[in-house]
Amino acid sequence: MKINNSSPQPAITRVQTDRAGKAGDKKAAHTHSTATSVHVSDTSKKLAAARAPEVPDEARIERLRGLVQSGKLHVDAGAIADAMLREER
Repeated sequence: MKINNSSPQPAITRVQTDRAGKAGDKKAAHTHSTATSVHVSDTSKKLAAARAPEVPDEARIERLRGLVQSGKLHVDAGAIADAMLREER
């Protein structure tokens, strides 16, 4: 990842409030700031996509649900839990 500073931006101001939450005088939080750009490598993008949640296959889910309900498919909840834990490590 590479970070580059570019053109200056206007000053940012913050409104000071008292304990009752009423606005007081504006004071400059910064006298100047700069915009920052970030370059994300293709490898970083691929890694982020690999970590992204999968889109559920609704047709497959319904097919499996039907098999479980009909007794044609046995689900080993312990094996599923173990696989989920391994995936999170």
